[in-house]
Amino acid sequence: MWRPVASDGRVVDFLLHEVDEGAERLLALPSGVAAGQRMTVLFPDSVLDGRLPAFRAVVETGRPFRLTRPSTPTRPELSLAVSRTPDGDVVVELEPEGERPASPAEVRDARRWQRLFDDTPLGVCVVTLDGYVVEVNRVLLAMLDRPAEQVVGALFHSFAAPDDVTRMDRERLLRTGHATMQKRYRRGDGRELWLRVAASLVVEDGEHRVLSICEDVTEARRARAQLAHRAEHDPLTGLPNRERLRRRLRSLLEDVRAGDSDGVGLLFLDLDRFKVINDSLGHAAGDRLLREVAVRLQRATPPDDLLSRLGGDEFALVTRDSRHAAALAQRLVAVLEAPFTLDGREVTVGASIGVSVREGPDRAGRDVADEHAVLREADTAMYAAKRTGEGPVVVFEDTLRRRAVARLEDEQGLRRALQRDELRVHYQPIVRSHDLHLSGFEALVRWQHPERGLLAPGAFLSTAEETGLVVPLGQHVLREACRALAAWHRTGAHGRMSVNVSAQHLATGTLGTDVEQALSASGLQPQDLVLEITEQALVVSHEKAAAVLAELRERGCHVALDDFGTGYSSLAYLRRLPVDVLKIDRTFVTGAATASDDGRLLSAMTALGASLGLRTVVEGIETDAELQAARAAGATHVQGYLLGRPLPEPAQPPA
Repeated sequence: MWRPVASDGRVVDFLLHEVDEGAERLLALPSGVAAGQRMTVLFPDSVLDGRLPAFRAVVETGRPFRLTRPSTPTRPELSLAVSRTPDGDVVVELEPEGERPASPAEVRDARRWQRLFDDTPLGVCVVTLDGYVVEVNRVLLAMLDRPAEQVVGALFHSFAAPDDVTRMDRERLLRTGHATMQKRYRRGDGRELWLRVAASLVVEDGEHRVLSICEDVTEARRARAQLAHRAEHDPLTGLPNRERLRRRLRSLLEDVRAGDSDGVGLLFLDLDRFKVINDSLGHAAGDRLLREVAVRLQRATPPDDLLSRLGGDEFALVTRDSRHAAALAQRLVAVLEAPFTLDGREVTVGASIGVSVREGPDRAGRDVADEHAVLREADTAMYAAKRTGEGPVVVFEDTLRRRAVARLEDEQGLRRALQRDELRVHYQPIVRSHDLHLSGFEALVRWQHPERGLLAPGAFLSTAEETGLVVPLGQHVLREACRALAAWHRTGAHGRMSVNVSAQHLATGTLGTDVEQALSASGLQPQDLVLEITEQALVVSHEKAAAVLAELRERGCHVALDDFGTGYSSLAYLRRLPVDVLKIDRTFVTGAATASDDGRLLSAMTALGASLGLRTVVEGIETDAELQAARAAGATHVQGYLLGRPLPEPAQPPA
């Protein structure tokens, strides 16, 4: 029985009020769920085939009618008697007219269809226009991990994941006959899978149906998701990478420029002492340390902020809370203070953090949304924190900008100086302490700046170290010093030449070749060359330094440990390293000239050198009192302005 549904006084649809099991079977309706459904839902093509207008005519005129629906291979011919009840409902009586035997061609086509349906490697199902499953093949049943009796007669979208609201484009399907979608479904075992569903509108048994071809794309989507994740994340720590950070920073800066956000802060973090740990314990331990650092930093990062690893031992964090960016940086420093345990050893790393902030319109005329400038500023502030000792956290300001510009100018000028031969080497005498007899020279570099005049090393060496130019600079000094001493020897004079070697030059692995080329070009003998290495250079790369220096010492060169007492040297280092000379920093002799405690310390250092068979050179002698203190302490050699200033060519100091 159908009950009319009216709108604006006109019947627009019919509601199935009552239906018996026989009618459900004959009309291929889902058992037990058809009652209460509209005709246009149960039979979406009822408007097209004239049923709805015919039923409306029965309601409006009261005249009954009969019609016959032809048989199909799966349904007998039906006779339908349609009439109106006194209450205005429409009654439909169904009577099968007898089953027509299928023709051989129909049987053949049905079997062929069934084989294709069952044997295709893809999941296939036939559903009504309102989504009820009429037929399903075993491949789709396996995909869904469900039995046929659970699927046939059910709404196909009832197997979808509850939170996936994707729907087939019904309008497109009815207009063009085809539509596709990708949707997440839930299997019988609870796992989820992604299906690509290609739907086609077909006519079956006189009814419009939807033939859906289903392909399992779960692994393909997972692989694409993994590739997308790798493209945006650091493989070691799992944190977002530099590109992801730049996109987030750019987006937040655009919000600031548009007035949709109060500000943005960027924190640029570089670990302290990581290289020492990485070189001493190995790269595997260094990787574990980076992962543990990432975990600690992530725990301290507010939920709405983005922490990323830029590479090496550098991390960055972008935050919307620009007003408290510096406080957040201090919090990140604090979480790294506790020691880490690597291979049973406790190690400690610190952090230097530079902070750059953008808040509203920029009075300096900068583009608020220039993420490259913000990154540069935070990087500059981080280097200021690391280089100047201003503290673990430095916020970028205009003074740092001016310093950065000056540093860039110094770097470019130093590069030009190397190309234009503006570097000069001066030579300071080293003499025996007891009779002040000349023993040799130390080569000291100067820069003949075209505008600022002759510059001492303090004006440019830090720039050279930060930019890597200290290596070509050191190579230049080595060549010039060997040439100058060889020329000095040709006058009949004697003495050795001491040349400073930077930690970077030592780490390149080219020092041995550079020394050999300088000696060969000048004709100087290896025993006349002393290579001065700082304690810090030895600590940073102890094993490599020891191997390189041992090889040079075997060739006949001498090795001096410079600035002894100011770094990290120990008796173990002195025993293992191929050292011939200890150069004691001037801070010890300055105090020894006026304080007995400092005098005893200086004596202990020279005694240590003597016990190991090493020559000792006290640097920075500027007064007679300091000279006497060095002699009293037992130093074998002295050096300083009192005994001779650096000169452009090796020369005998005045008596």
